[in-house]
Amino acid sequence: MLVNLALLDMYVKDHFAELQREIEHDRLVDLALGPGRPFRVRLAEWLHAAAERIEGSPRRSVVGAEA
Repeated sequence: MLVNLALLDMYVKDHFAELQREIEHDRLVDLALGPGRPFRVRLAEWLHAAAERIEGSPRRSVVGAEA
């Protein structure tokens, strides 16, 4: 099998450039979204609000502390 080295080199460079674009895109998405809060914290707040609503307690604003 005859391999065209120029074609192989071009393919490798194109693939490498595509991977770099994907990495840069992911980095920009992470920067745009910010650090965010962990899923378990959001779930705990949602469950706490649901429990208060079921018990009939008045809704109060929750100020979350971050560790």
